[in-house]
Amino acid sequence: MKLKELFSSKSNEFHETTAMLYGKQESIRYYCTNLLWGQKLYKELRFVLVEYNNIQCILVSTDLTLDSAAIIRLYRIDSKSNASFVS
Repeated sequence: MKLKELFSSKSNEFHETTAMLYGKQESIRYYCTNLLWGQKLYKELRFVLVEYNNIQCILVSTDLTLDSAAIIRLYRIDSKSNASFVS
């Protein structure tokens, strides 16, 4: 599976909300899923796919207790990056 494909295959399952990005409220869409990730030694990770202002980014957390909103808040979403990771 290619994570980027989830933006289209799960498009109807995205949630809409607003979030503070770069000091202003922005409308965003997001989808959260837990997946096993790695090679041979798999680890469960939480992926949050975010769309805003024609930008798509994938946020990742090893902390499965964090909800989508917390993960989005913890990241400083950078439009130059299309994949991020936090543990």
